[in-house]
Amino acid sequence: MGFRSVFGHKLDELIEAEQQHEVLCKEFEEYILEIFPDAFAIERPDADGDIVPDFLVTDTSSGKRFAVVCVFQPKFKTPEDGSCDILECGTFEQVRAYKQFAHFERMPFFLIVGVGGLPDHPERVFSIPVEEIGCSELPKEACLMYERHPSEIFTYREDHLA
Repeated sequence: MGFRSVFGHKLDELIEAEQQHEVLCKEFEEYILEIFPDAFAIERPDADGDIVPDFLVTDTSSGKRFAVVCVFQPKFKTPEDGSCDILECGTFEQVRAYKQFAHFERMPFFLIVGVGGLPDHPERVFSIPVEEIGCSELPKEACLMYERHPSEIFTYREDHLA
């Protein structure tokens, strides 16, 4: 019998689930890169970790820069108490690190989340300013104002990524 966590899951099952999540997010990143127009210069920071954004983006027409992290999830999460569906935005520590990065680098930071469908063809896409995320989750209703058409080319105006 294998090692079990305090939650009753085998450690190897948890590791496999995390690895699958990473693969889905990387595939979603590639999809998102395709829908940034040529008017944006995109850098991929070298470091890998929870603090560094997936992309640093410059709008070449205005010179404005912003950071992006991409996350894909198969569906909205429904809490055990049956309350409203939520969007998981990362761990509390990750969200805090994103906010710190935005503050110290003095640039907007967006969490681009794909929900449903496949990473290269999501059903829904949200472009959420990190400062709007309270801790690590957002109610589905709060996300709706940041929803965008999944395959529409990105635009950046007045610190808003749409």
